[in-house]
Amino acid sequence: MKEKKYLSFFILFITLFFCITASAQFDISLSPLLVEIDIAPGAKKYFSLYLTNDNILNSVDLIAYTMDITETQQGTYKIVDKGESEFSCADWMEIKDTSFTLKPSESKEIKVWIKAPRSAFGGRYGAVVFEIAPEKEPLGEKLGSVVYYFRMPAFVEVTVKRFGGLVRKASISDFKVEPVPTAGRLEKKIGKEALGFIASVKNEGNIHVMGKGMLFIKNKEGRTKRRVPLGGGRGVVIPEATVNFKSLLKKPPPGEYIARAVINFGGLSPAIAEFPFTVTRTKSSALGSFKASSYIALDIKPEHLEMKIPTRGFRAVTFSFRNDEHDTVEIKAHLKDIEYDEEGDLVLLDSSETHRSCREWISLEPQEFTIAPEKRERVKLTIQAPIEGEGGYYACVVFDVLLKSSKEGAISTPFQIPVIISVPPNLDKEGEIVNLEISASAGRPALVTAYFKNTGNIHLKPKGKISLEVLKEIKTTGDIIYVGKPKYEKVGEFFFEEVEQYVLPGGIRKMQAGYPGALEAGKYLAEITIDYGGSEPEKFKKEFRIR
Repeated sequence: MKEKKYLSFFILFITLFFCITASAQFDISLSPLLVEIDIAPGAKKYFSLYLTNDNILNSVDLIAYTMDITETQQGTYKIVDKGESEFSCADWMEIKDTSFTLKPSESKEIKVWIKAPRSAFGGRYGAVVFEIAPEKEPLGEKLGSVVYYFRMPAFVEVTVKRFGGLVRKASISDFKVEPVPTAGRLEKKIGKEALGFIASVKNEGNIHVMGKGMLFIKNKEGRTKRRVPLGGGRGVVIPEATVNFKSLLKKPPPGEYIARAVINFGGLSPAIAEFPFTVTRTKSSALGSFKASSYIALDIKPEHLEMKIPTRGFRAVTFSFRNDEHDTVEIKAHLKDIEYDEEGDLVLLDSSETHRSCREWISLEPQEFTIAPEKRERVKLTIQAPIEGEGGYYACVVFDVLLKSSKEGAISTPFQIPVIISVPPNLDKEGEIVNLEISASAGRPALVTAYFKNTGNIHLKPKGKISLEVLKEIKTTGDIIYVGKPKYEKVGEFFFEEVEQYVLPGGIRKMQAGYPGALEAGKYLAEITIDYGGSEPEKFKKEFRIR
């Protein structure tokens, strides 16, 4: 079970009475705002939610209950009545305390039990909602007066794991460009004329997917002119939902272009869509409808190739394919150079833009083939290392797949398999922190972002921690001030999120960590330690102030 504890916010509850000027005000904080649970069919677990009444004067009466949730196209969750979602876990949850009072400055733990039915599988979603208890209508209050209450939800994402029961199926259902008016800071950043690129991702599976998008703008010759993230909130798309992944770009010079959206969901095959568009001095418009790749049920093993090869060494690997579609698939194999961006996402390069490519070392046989429905096929990959070269070398095997029944001009669905090669003996593991950002304010958790650069010749997987200290206040007794050397006292220690993909030589990776508790105002010292496998870990210190 994962709890997003370092996400916190304060919601102001205001009770408004029609024709009455008095109002009651409450400050309630809730943590965590999101709970992620993995559970087996028939199993029972509990999780805890924590409520705090931050008002120092007023008590507040609360009620708790469960609701369904849906997801908007903007990627935000919305609470709805039970029965509105096919993928609900609202009836699986039991709240131990459904009615209670929080005294001024009091905190309370709310335990919620959740039990999955034995027949359940896939993703289920719901919310535990806290609401101010209705007050009795004052004497003399006119009939028809209205009381408005604000509700505060903690969202719950459940994954019920059953072998073969999870279906991850998401595709781009729409892709368009539209002019966006700019003003203020936005206009200063991207100019008076901007273009909005919107890729709509539809989840047709039974489990939520986490999408990370990238937008490529290519000229009519196919060369990439711009590459920017394609945003979609958290990137989570729950079953039945369609979420827009959107980016704003400065209007490019007049000409003909191709917009290409690539949404990665953590598997071998991203969702892809593209359309041509034109830019003139007066307007921008699409040159036809968009084309998108399709979800294809093709199983490929292995999904990742990592090996150590000496100079002049030779290796052979066999890929096995199983076609789970009801149609024949047509496959073309080719090789691309790669890099991983700051977020850890795989990026295929147009040409050899890296001096650590092993693309020329690799051969595939056959390069084109078909597989009938429910049949299997094999492809042989061979690697011949050259006479010279040490360190890490990288490429990607790409299998472009089309259903035989696809319309002419359809976009193929790529299955991407990275190839990670180490050539001994001199594997230099070197790295450094090139930037550190700390976001914090009084009463809120702190977010630490470190940018780690691989300065060696071999791929790395850094991991690290943050030790947080606060400057001890100077003590006073009456008119006496105790003067001495200021000292820091340790507040706590927390860890960076796991780096899932390698940082390649020359690459930079963004590493983030959130301190789970609220911090008081004062002067702090953060000591960062990054262990990347070198002789000594990289260390970095930074003082900062919270106001």
